[in-house]
Amino acid sequence: MKYWIALGLVATLAACSGNGVSKSDLSKAIDEYNRDHPFCVPVQGLLAQQAGNTAHLIKGGLGDEWIHITTENLNGDDINEAAQKQLRVLTRAGLYEKAGKKEQKALLGNDLQVPVSSYQLTEEGKKQFLRGTAQGHALCLGQVKVDKVAWFTEPTPANGMTITQVRYQPEYKLEGFAKQLMKEGMPELKQKLEQPNELTATLVRTDKGWRDVRELSAPKP
Repeated sequence: MKYWIALGLVATLAACSGNGVSKSDLSKAIDEYNRDHPFCVPVQGLLAQQAGNTAHLIKGGLGDEWIHITTENLNGDDINEAAQKQLRVLTRAGLYEKAGKKEQKALLGNDLQVPVSSYQLTEEGKKQFLRGTAQGHALCLGQVKVDKVAWFTEPTPANGMTITQVRYQPEYKLEGFAKQLMKEGMPELKQKLEQPNELTATLVRTDKGWRDVRELSAPKP
């Protein structure tokens, strides 16, 4: 607890110090980096998690080339409705394209068949997904901008560079489909983004002003 109190005091003093650093310059540097790095969330297994005991009747997941969803059980009851709603959102947004008509797939034998809707990832969809990350596929939902800089540390020499840590309140600029998708299938994420929160960025001083330190190892293409 003492550590956090001390850090808060240092940060407050830094924000008010006469070191020539302006919050507007820091905000600009963070926004420039975020503009080329959209806000993305892991979606691996999301459809199956929401399907529960009918998850085995969904082949493929968000970000995969093809997704096949069984839409009715043997009694003719609708199933996997949450997955269908999410794919409708992504289809309207142009990220997936639905096959022309439902196929009949054998469930327990050739005499027992159920309807299956199939969706193919579009070229636009391939741009919107980060595929094959360490956490599986991720869906990019929009951009993060600086709403307000809460504080920053006194610029300090480190490894031949001058760096500062910035704590800021984010503003999420979500794609239209993202808002609908979170409403249909990502209520926890929707709630999290609506709650007050803060993010941290580490900036380095260069001859062109402040830049996100990650740009040094990952320059713009």
